[in-house]
Amino acid sequence: MKTSREIVQALYNQKLPRDPRTFTEKLRWKMKYDRRPILTLTADKFGVMDYLRQNGFGNLLKKLYFVTDKPGQIPFDDLPGRYIIKSSHSSGDIIIMDNGFDLVTKAPLVREDQIAKCSKFLRRRHWNELNEWAYRGIKPVILVEEFLSGEEGLPPVDFKFLCFDGKAEIVEVIEGRYGEYSDNYFDMDWNPLRFTWSDWPGERGCPPKDGIQKPPGFGEMVRVAEELSRPFDFVRVDLYNVSGRIYFGEFTHYPSGGIGEIEPRSFDDYIGSLWTLPDIKTVRDNSFSSFIKEAYYNLRHNYKLVRYK
Repeated sequence: MKTSREIVQALYNQKLPRDPRTFTEKLRWKMKYDRRPILTLTADKFGVMDYLRQNGFGNLLKKLYFVTDKPGQIPFDDLPGRYIIKSSHSSGDIIIMDNGFDLVTKAPLVREDQIAKCSKFLRRRHWNELNEWAYRGIKPVILVEEFLSGEEGLPPVDFKFLCFDGKAEIVEVIEGRYGEYSDNYFDMDWNPLRFTWSDWPGERGCPPKDGIQKPPGFGEMVRVAEELSRPFDFVRVDLYNVSGRIYFGEFTHYPSGGIGEIEPRSFDDYIGSLWTLPDIKTVRDNSFSSFIKEAYYNLRHNYKLVRYK
């Protein structure tokens, strides 16, 4: 049986078609060739805050309590009972504290354990796991921020807008992320799209659930997502809607790291048809220094032993 690393390596050893057609093919094209600095700037969960303020979107930001690269300095005694801890340079490294209980691990977590987790987050080099270039140049820091509450005091519904050339085409709606999980897709008229999207090759994504209602203020969320997405040929814009107020989640340039599977495959074709790739000459860095860096990082990616899952 192949290991996780071997499965992922086999995927990235596949030769890209000359004319990428599906969404997955185009996403891997982007991961391989697109070297625009704005990708790193907006993938940085700390740096993106200044980016949003400078572009008139500071009102979308959650409260930021503390930033550090020394987890032992986090002022736990001054924090509210509910807060979120995450890293700036990776995906999935998160602690959601609810009065001493971590909703992610579903277990109590004392401050020493939180500090240890944060130290592990800082050591992780997320870009090297799936060769996600945009994360490579991000300075690792720990962010402590506001806990947004939806109904019943739980984390709010995630609205993830797939945007192409400044137009939102599909929204992923995730409910119960740390409880009764559901994952649904809709077009902008709230017509359900019956496909699944996994996070791992060979697996099937969460089946859709019936009865998901369009939230009040959905049109405004679409407008915000499209405004945020204008600089990109493709980006996923993640938003929250809490009591009618819209909050920014993150920009996602590489959904599922390019290894997730979309079923049925006809939707991989359909989503790919929404994306017009830019001219490679406008996004690729052809400088000699870039060539040396790419060679070094490719070697590091190919030969460093990494636990993918």
